[in-house]
Amino acid sequence: MRFFRLFLMSLICLMILHSCNRYYMNKTEATKKGFVREFDEPTTRGQLARITPPDMDISWRFALSPDRKSIVFSGKQVNTNEPYQLYKLEIGSSSPVKITAGGDSDVWNPSFTADGECIVYSAKESFWKVRKDGSGAKMKVPGSGLGNDFYPQLSKDDRVVFVTHDALADKYMIWACGLNGAELTQYREGNYPVWSPDGTKIAFEYSDDIWMMNADGTELTQLTATQDVVEGLPFFSPDGKYVAYVSNEGPKGKPLNDFNIWYMSTEGTFKTQVTELDSWDSWPSWTEDGIYFLSGRAKGNHRVLRIWRINVDL
Repeated sequence: MRFFRLFLMSLICLMILHSCNRYYMNKTEATKKGFVREFDEPTTRGQLARITPPDMDISWRFALSPDRKSIVFSGKQVNTNEPYQLYKLEIGSSSPVKITAGGDSDVWNPSFTADGECIVYSAKESFWKVRKDGSGAKMKVPGSGLGNDFYPQLSKDDRVVFVTHDALADKYMIWACGLNGAELTQYREGNYPVWSPDGTKIAFEYSDDIWMMNADGTELTQLTATQDVVEGLPFFSPDGKYVAYVSNEGPKGKPLNDFNIWYMSTEGTFKTQVTELDSWDSWPSWTEDGIYFLSGRAKGNHRVLRIWRINVDL
């Protein structure tokens, strides 16, 4: 019996040692790959910061102001049934200010005008423009005129790229127009389009891959083609040389039941993983001080999404 107890204790010690070694190796490999495993608040090694307060649930795309001093997002208080509305938060503050009040209608996908004074957003499948503080009357942006417009994104010269949804065919088509509806142009099938910083390129998602084209729709380029893996929600780096995106790619290119933030060059090379955590990281937005993204990480209910920022060294 004594021998058996000694044998059992030795076996347990070996199992603990093996587990510790495996954890250490995982942490080492993570560091080599250039991403960090952030499991909880507070931040680890200063590389990750929570931007929005813990009592706010954020949804869909958000927008950084051109001067990078504030962020506008679609949110609501946690554990309430109120509709999602736009809130503006000064970076470094913990007190967002509500700037829309749409009754029972959800408000989504804000984008700043080039001068930072107004915000274009979607509500009830149409686009609207409002001052950055929510004051004054809102103005309808013509869009496609089809009444099923989504995901508006403004260029440096205030052209709007967006998508329309054909419910019968279940297809999203990419369009662009001016804020007054001028020069309405239909490009091609695709989703979640964004402008490059100089306004000469549009990156978008199509058939679970990232694509890019010129602002006039020419020179279509496929940037990702990973088998069985979903890659989408692109966003350009400030210098326009890289594209951040979301992917469920795992070891050896196999899909995971989770999404993380990645980036690559605009040639589709140098694919690099930025985050690794079972928290469904999404909607990256790249600025000079890092990549902002939506995530269910941190303590509590992981279904609550907040905006985080992670440092990126190119």
